[in-house]
Amino acid sequence: VEGSYPPLLFLNMRPSTLVYRLFICCVFSLMVTRFIYVNVTRLYESKEITPDETDESVYSIQPVHSKWDALRSLNGSLFKTDTLTTIACSQSSISSNKLLGVPFRKYSFTGSQQFSFPMSVDLLALICKFRQGHSLQAELPDDRDFPFLINQPELCTDTESAELDLILLIRTECKHRVRRNIIRRLWANHSCWGEIRVKHVFLLGKVEQEQHMSSVQHEARQHRDMVQQDFLDTYRNITYKFLLGLQWTLAYCSQSKWLLFIDDDFFVNPRQMASLLQDLRRTPRRYLILGSQHTMSDTIRDKSKWGISRSLYPFGSYPNFLSGGSQLIGADLALDIYISSRFTNYFPLDDVFTGLILNKLMVTPVHSKHVIIHLPSRRFKMISENILTLHSLQRPAQQRLLWWKLGLSNMCKLVCFAHDDDNDDDDDDDDDDDDDDDNDDDDDDDDDDDDDDDNDDDDDDDDDDDDDDDNDDDDDDDDDDDDDDDNDNDNDACF
Repeated sequence: VEGSYPPLLFLNMRPSTLVYRLFICCVFSLMVTRFIYVNVTRLYESKEITPDETDESVYSIQPVHSKWDALRSLNGSLFKTDTLTTIACSQSSISSNKLLGVPFRKYSFTGSQQFSFPMSVDLLALICKFRQGHSLQAELPDDRDFPFLINQPELCTDTESAELDLILLIRTECKHRVRRNIIRRLWANHSCWGEIRVKHVFLLGKVEQEQHMSSVQHEARQHRDMVQQDFLDTYRNITYKFLLGLQWTLAYCSQSKWLLFIDDDFFVNPRQMASLLQDLRRTPRRYLILGSQHTMSDTIRDKSKWGISRSLYPFGSYPNFLSGGSQLIGADLALDIYISSRFTNYFPLDDVFTGLILNKLMVTPVHSKHVIIHLPSRRFKMISENILTLHSLQRPAQQRLLWWKLGLSNMCKLVCFAHDDDNDDDDDDDDDDDDDDDNDDDDDDDDDDDDDDDNDDDDDDDDDDDDDDDNDDDDDDDDDDDDDDDNDNDNDACF
């Protein structure tokens, strides 16, 4: 209306125009409010929050890592690597029915035709696609990834060189703290490997005992060399621990040329292992797996921890495989084994599981007589300085004695260890639950008898037996006391 007071113009508008302008005002107000809220929130979140170093939740944060995620989803485009193979994706697969069997083993057929252990897929083609940058996520049957309870993503990033010669993947249990301490002082001591660049990490699952879990958390904060996932640490889950070591190394320590899977009841000879790795430097043999080979092994059908049902595995024998307690794997082959493991049904025996994968890949494991799994009696008298690894040395006194007998102390630089106040009474109580006994309980019983023979008071009166008796008693209680004393006294000494 002409001549109306200006504020009345708003009321004199038609209803449709009034509603429209009210709507515009509301939208504008909401936009301004949201803008203010978003900027205030960003300003608040930008403040640096430093977590308490004693907070256990710091060690439970899940990894945000491109390579770990790439391996989890098998996305080749996210997995940046210079490691390539000469496999052509267009070539005939080893699983092709057109290929004739080559009887280079016990069997008259090869590749993924052998045993037809699930899954029956073209592994070479899948590996080739991943290495060429393609994603295999759509073809994955399941996800075996467990959340981290403890992780050390920066363990291999502090190396002086861009490359690493060897990563020691030591499979252990929560209660074996005493074993881990002596291993850190001896063959996991990085200064004892000469020119070989070495890192080590302990692989663990979880246990139900809270005191062991809290002790592991404390130990991980002190040494920062332990990785733990949220699966129950039992013998039937040992394959998960092997897969953890593979995936963790490929994601967080991919610069390592070699992987050594080793159980905590093994002894490693740094001098001979370093010599072997130096020899392998001269030849491009990183597509290699080496250890103590088992051939023509029959499937066990009893109720023991090695027993396998016919529904899981119907065949009467296994392909050739290496003892899971000590395996040296080249980095090139490690990636192929991991990819293949995602397309192979879970098998509770990790060494047989690896053997089934190698069989599908047509990779023949290399046997070494210097990887010793079983020894006759008087083990320390028959030890050769040419050994690479040796099984059934659970007690710290045995590890120290062999270290001294092989004269390995002169390889190490002076290293001082911090004091550890924790006590451990049950480290050696369950030595019969070795992680890898290679499907042969009779040999394990013989090994236990050998240990007793070596430490009996009625051994010969020579210096070797005297040294053995001085360092290791037969009484279990004395072993626990000795372990605790060794731990308390040696931790604040220089080695």
